[in-house]
Amino acid sequence: MVLPGSEIKIRPESRPLRVVTQLAEPFVIYQDREYIGFSIELWDKIAQELDLKYEIYGVNTIAKLLDEVKRGSADVAVSGIGITSNREKILDFSHSFFESGLQIMVQKDPDTLLRKIVSKIFSIIFSIIFSTELLFGILVFFIIVLIAAHIIWVLERKNNPQFPESYLKGIWQSIWWAVVTVTTVGYGDTTPKGTIGRLFGLFWILAGYFVFAYFTATVTTTVTVQELHGTINSIEDLFDKKVATVKKSTAAHYLSQQGLSAVELEDIEKAYHLLEEGKVDAVVYDAPVLHHYASKKGKGKTQVVGLIFKEKNYGIIFQEKSNLRDRVNISLLKLIETGEYDRIKTKWFGS
Repeated sequence: MVLPGSEIKIRPESRPLRVVTQLAEPFVIYQDREYIGFSIELWDKIAQELDLKYEIYGVNTIAKLLDEVKRGSADVAVSGIGITSNREKILDFSHSFFESGLQIMVQKDPDTLLRKIVSKIFSIIFSIIFSTELLFGILVFFIIVLIAAHIIWVLERKNNPQFPESYLKGIWQSIWWAVVTVTTVGYGDTTPKGTIGRLFGLFWILAGYFVFAYFTATVTTTVTVQELHGTINSIEDLFDKKVATVKKSTAAHYLSQQGLSAVELEDIEKAYHLLEEGKVDAVVYDAPVLHHYASKKGKGKTQVVGLIFKEKNYGIIFQEKSNLRDRVNISLLKLIETGEYDRIKTKWFGS
């Protein structure tokens, strides 16, 4: 006896399986009026092992693919489909047959490289000049020099004509001495004569290494930060950028969780076009899909940057409680054990 709500959906053996797919190169490619790719070849091997007859058809979006299986219009979905808890609530997945994650793709446009470099240089210079960190460093440096100038002037003004007793002339000369000494230029045209003055001069020379090192470090840090600003290498760099991804994909869900707004499109091809036209700054999607495009159609125009994040597993989708899942899982494990899986993976992704 089968309890209500736990019915096992059995396909009439008189009809072939209906397999739905969606383009996601190199998992699924449509070429010469047929579907090929890693996922398609893997599924075909499984179907042969289980002696399953099937017919395959394509849809344009992930949402449509999931809906086809959920409604029963298709028995199986095969593509580059991430296994998620939300999808598992309404559908069944096979064991994972591929592990990867998300990555970022950006534009690579050599035609505008010189213009971008020039623009970046001016941007960095402008940002450095008005940087609060740099201004603070200059202020601290000036205050320390001013203090040292007053000390040497007080010590030397009575017995050393090189430091005039007149405040304005004396302080100006003292500032000159403090600056050339601390910067290790030391022209020698102004030197203390008294014992205490020379002792302070010795102290100032030694202290100058630390003072000048602090100022140099402040400038260097400011320049480095400004150079890094605006580049995209990780998810943290996307918060002030225009990002594109695929609607209802794992990438779209992840970006939403991170508080990042993104242009969500029906398919990844549209995202590629927006990136190459400069209408978005980056595309976030499945790493193997982005790498395949960047090395083929997008070569010289796009590049994948940063490390893989939000690791994900890919699986074959079935209707809930389908009697196919266990059989497919066993066949998939056999392909892995015999090495046939590795052969197919190497064919489509390299060694």
